[in-house]
Amino acid sequence: MEFKGVRNFSHVRYECSSGKSTKFVPSKEADGVALYDPPVPDFSVARITASAAGHAVVAPPVRGSASLCIVTSGRCSVSVAGGEYEQMKRGTVLLLGAGEEIRLRCEGEDEDVVAFQAFC
Repeated sequence: MEFKGVRNFSHVRYECSSGKSTKFVPSKEADGVALYDPPVPDFSVARITASAAGHAVVAPPVRGSASLCIVTSGRCSVSVAGGEYEQMKRGTVLLLGAGEEIRLRCEGEDEDVVAFQAFC
């Protein structure tokens, strides 16, 4: 029995370094979207924040690969590919196909929505 990924990852080599040198500073990708983009082609992570003030709507850039979006705080409604808005809350995970547009709308009165989107 072979562990999943052993063949794929056996050639990967990373050099150890201090935690401080591997801490990434985000760059602004769009309104409400901060991009954490490590210097490896494997993946990136975006932090998506929608303010509770005025029930802000955030539309992260469309991704060229499938992605996972995880809500870590707050309550929101999410529309995928222009469809109807669906309720999401902390702990909800959404799998998005490549090229799908999403829009997050904050639904809470007192707590901002924070979600993270991991993609290639």
